[in-house]
Amino acid sequence: SVRTGMAIQRSAAEVAVKSISLELGGKNPFIVFPDAPVEKVAEAAVLGMNFIWQGQSCSSTSRLFVHDSIYEEVVQRVAAKAKGIRIGDPFEWTTEMGAINSRAHLEKIESYVEIGNGEGARLLAGGKQPTGAEFQKGFWFQPTVFADVRQDMRIAREEIFGPILSILRWSDVDHVIEMANSVEYGLTAAVWTQDITKALHTAQRLQSGYIWINGVNSYARAVPFGGYK
Repeated sequence: SVRTGMAIQRSAAEVAVKSISLELGGKNPFIVFPDAPVEKVAEAAVLGMNFIWQGQSCSSTSRLFVHDSIYEEVVQRVAAKAKGIRIGDPFEWTTEMGAINSRAHLEKIESYVEIGNGEGARLLAGGKQPTGAEFQKGFWFQPTVFADVRQDMRIAREEIFGPILSILRWSDVDHVIEMANSVEYGLTAAVWTQDITKALHTAQRLQSGYIWINGVNSYARAVPFGGYK
């Protein structure tokens, strides 16, 4: 987080003059053009959200921008896939998502669900703790999907660092790029389209340090990893 990074920077300055490199968080965009394959987009949206790590990853593409023409179809498929994620003991082979790292963080995630509901977003999946004997110990939360999110909502602007995916709609390329760049973070981004020229032009305008085209969560060891801002 930015707060933790600033604390480390202060400590480094107090001990000695040290050069440090910090990666401080993200609220990363995933832009879907109307010609993108819907099923593959839905799969990638769930993968890019890093539900496998309970969304506790700075590189998670937690803002999904979907073009109007395929919006509802993508939304429904993403929600269905999120509902199908198996939560449980990470030592079990069938488990796809484990527990949140602390009670304090669980409470923070719950507070953002309340914020999203209060701001008028449409809750399509999750939004609460799972029930059952196996969830009595630990800090558990369901994969959560909000649709009809607006860019001025807090769930679209603030890093939650939890299993909450916000889906926004768009119709104008310039506007979606403006929305993608409007937050203080600029770590990763994804662009999905069958038009490589369109993909490259969009990527060049995004203020992100690491950009995937028709992909998510793939990292080349020879490529630096870091934020644009």
